[in-house]
Amino acid sequence: RGWVSSVADPGQLGCRIAIPDEHPRLDIANDAGTPVYAPFSGIVSRVYDDDPKKGYGIEITNEDGLSARLIHLLNRPLWNKGDEINIGQQTGFMGNTGFSFGNHLDFMLFTGPSETARDNAVDPSLFLGAVNSGDRVSW
Repeated sequence: RGWVSSVADPGQLGCRIAIPDEHPRLDIANDAGTPVYAPFSGIVSRVYDDDPKKGYGIEITNEDGLSARLIHLLNRPLWNKGDEINIGQQTGFMGNTGFSFGNHLDFMLFTGPSETARDNAVDPSLFLGAVNSGDRVSW
């Protein structure tokens, strides 16, 4: 739950920093410690444990192969790789870890394996509906 602070798309420079290999994502801002919830049910496919770029985070993959990556959490996610998680269950708390500039959540979606931020990335608004900077979002 929070506000869209930026919409990053490979075709525009709507992010805080213009990075040549920018990827589709939503930056959702709120206070440090704001609860973060699973956007859909699935299996925890990856846990990021203080990664230099992603900080703390979690990746959830549903039965259709869609994966949600939620990164820059305040601390280690509440789940482990292989755990089953249901939509709406808390995954952790919003933070500012990794390569990050202010409390927010990077919300990304992937249709397949995602070793990099661009591999199989899809526009998160396909899941949330059309969003713009300043919109309030929750699931």
